[in-house]
Order: sequence, then structure tokens, then C-alpha cells
Amino acid sequence: MRTRGLVTGCALAGTAALAAFGAARVESDPALLNGIRPAANAAEADAAQAAAALQNAAAAAQSQWAAEQVMVQEDAQPLADGVVALVVKPRSGAALPATGDGRPPRERAIPSPLATHELYRMLLTDAARRHGLDPGLVMAVAWWESGWDMSKVSDTGAVGLMQIDPGTARDLGPKLLHRTLDPHDPFDNADLGAAVLKSDLDDAGGNLAVALASYYEGAGNVDPSNLDPNAQVYVTGVTALQKEFDSGQDPTHP
Repeated sequence: MRTRGLVTGCALAGTAALAAFGAARVESDPALLNGIRPAANAAEADAAQAAAALQNAAAAAQSQWAAEQVMVQEDAQPLADGVVALVVKPRSGAALPATGDGRPPRERAIPSPLATHELYRMLLTDAARRHGLDPGLVMAVAWWESGWDMSKVSDTGAVGLMQIDPGTARDLGPKLLHRTLDPHDPFDNADLGAAVLKSDLDDAGGNLAVALASYYEGAGNVDPSNLDPNAQVYVTGVTALQKEFDSGQDPTHP
């Protein structure tokens, strides 16, 4: 498209130059002036038209270039299930180019921290309900684990809201959710965290303290009759948060 515009512009420039040259030659020869004045006037008009068209084409090309130089910023965290927030802004105030079907493009803002916070609340709540868990419990685990910070990475490499280890995602994603997961995606992170918590709760026969200790220390590393002191602190902290969430309080907003 840009090459075709350049060729057209060159052709228009040539036409304008020739027309202008012809008009000047006619006016310098009185013998020809009266006979071909109409043609000269037409040539001048054509030249003016060509010059205007060339100017418009140049302006359009500049506007298109400016519009194409858009700045697209992608939020580090997808909204949900692969949907991301974009900011699309033209440089120098140029209009955004229309979409392929002629519709004007949409300008979307990156979510504010508050919007992202509420998004994570929604993801955690939905994940809890999918796996038959109390949303307050899943939100409490995520808050204790990461403070709902998707960028958090532990010393052992666990990532995201529910502090999912990449190896756990690789092994348990297909087993519990029958699909490959990306622990850096907040939807997958919340979904697998809730699935693991539900599995731990089932394995513990519904004993929440043992299930939480298993989530904290890893399945198979817990002695139900003698919880590790660190695991006890974890259980106490998470269950206290769960009560706050379940009572309608919001411990995430002090």
C-alpha cells in the first residue's frame, strides 16, 4: 500500500511539472497564445489539481505513518484465560487506523492496581467454586501465600497467586485438570491452586488443618498427628483469614 502511494505521488508530481512547464511556454509565445489559451488554462487547472492531490497524498501518507506507529503496552498479567489488556495510542495525535472490517479500533486502558486486585478476587472465587471449595478459603490461601501478587516468586521457585511450583504445574496440571498449564497465567495459577487444595482436602478426609499443612509442605510430607510448627503457623494464619473473608470483611484492604 505504501509503495503504491509513492508511485502515485511521483506520477502526480510529474504531471504537475509538465503542466506547469507547458503553461509557461505558451504564455511566452504571443502567436500561439490566443489559439491555445483554453488548453493552457485547462493545463493550469490540471496542474493545480495535481499539486493539490499530491499534497493531500503526502498528508495522508504522513497521517498513515503516524497512525501505524502505535504504542501497544501489554499488562504483565492476562485478565483471564488468555485475555489481556492493551493500550493503543497513536503518535502525534493521529487517528488510529480502522480495523480490517472498517470498524474504528478500541482504545483500552491497562487495569489500575485496584482493578487488577478485583480481577484476582474474581479468578480465585471462580476457581474455588469450580472445585467445590469455600471461596474464602482459596482467597485466604492466596493472600497468605503471595498477597495476591502474581509477580511474586519464592526462594524455591513457586510463582504467582497460589505460589505454584512449575514442576507441580507440569505434573499435576494434566492429572487434576486434564490440560497443560502455565503457572505464570493468573487463571491457570488460581485454577491449579484450588485443584491442589481440593485434592489435599480429599486426601485428608476433610481435615482442613491437615489439608492446609499438605498444601504448605507438599503432599506426603505431613504427619497428621504432629504438624510442623511452621505448618501450624500457616494453618492458623490461613484459617483466620478465611473467617474474615467469610464474614464479609476484607483483610486485603486494611
